[in-house]
Amino acid sequence: MYGVSSIEGIESITVKYFVVGHSQNENDSVHATILREKERVLRVKGNKEADTPIAQPHHWVPIIRLAKKSGKPYGVIEMDTI
Repeated sequence: MYGVSSIEGIESITVKYFVVGHSQNENDSVHATILREKERVLRVKGNKEADTPIAQPHHWVPIIRLAKKSGKPYGVIEMDTI
């Protein structure tokens, strides 16, 4: 409303949203693969990772690295704070 009322030449603004569940791109596949690996890791009994909830970003690193079962694995660049 602000843009339409205060910026000359703008008469309307159209906002478009994706329909939930109807978008599909490469990132959707990557996220789904990582989440499947997370569920697998948490289900495996006796697994060190299964005993620890995923509560911090560094907990995701081994899960992401192991997620892709064929082809080139996903790259993870770990960053440190200053």
